[in-house]
Amino acid sequence: MTAARRLEVELERWPLRELINACRYYVDKTGRRISFEWALIQGENDTLEQAHALGKLLKGLLCHVNLIPLNPT
Repeated sequence: MTAARRLEVELERWPLRELINACRYYVDKTGRRISFEWALIQGENDTLEQAHALGKLLKGLLCHVNLIPLNPT
């Protein structure tokens, strides 16, 4: 399964589209920026393909994405 497909599966599994719509509504009503945290897990969700998918999902939304590299233990 490609990284983009894994992200799509997660989008189908969890109501992320509803969450993003709620975020857009919040930004439209308040003018305030939203922050997202993305925990980067090596080999799981750290590819350029997934980053582009996230960018596509958040396109046009006044937001900040904080990338957090996780240390393997």
